[in-house]
Amino acid sequence: ILLEQDDYVSYHNLGILYRDNEDYDKAEPFLRKVTELNPDFSDAWTDLGKIHFRRNQKQEGVACIEKAIAADETNELPYINAGYYLIKLDDLKLALLYSEEGMRQGEEYCCPFNKAHVHFLQGEKDLAVEFYKKSLKAAESEAEFIVDFQADFRLFANYNVTREEHDALLPLILK
Repeated sequence: ILLEQDDYVSYHNLGILYRDNEDYDKAEPFLRKVTELNPDFSDAWTDLGKIHFRRNQKQEGVACIEKAIAADETNELPYINAGYYLIKLDDLKLALLYSEEGMRQGEEYCCPFNKAHVHFLQGEKDLAVEFYKKSLKAAESEAEFIVDFQADFRLFANYNVTREEHDALLPLILK
């Protein structure tokens, strides 16, 4: 693939393409090139962090997320992705921290969703329902929320949570 030497957007797009196809070994060099060409491009740091998280490389993922935030603290994506992947990697404390910071930055859908997941996993059902309701309120539709809620059950694979326990929350959230 021939790219202009300084075309960081094309490098980023190729990195995303490979990442989304789970070819992390091909994606990483493209995303690293983006961070060399434009170290203030927050999304590239976030995407690089996602690769590390998906490889179960928590420290490297968090380091990239911190660089993304330093590049643009108003970008909501680093907070959203850190909260999500840290739940998956069984670091609820850090997931909660990033989710709460994202909410302080004004993110109203994914960060409260992640925060609700953390409360649910910590056995704090009432708090979980409260934050799921906040997320539902910010959703484009109730259907979008339900689809995301059902899809996020995969986050709980490392936890002792049954599908029935998870699904029992939905009527409480929707009432």
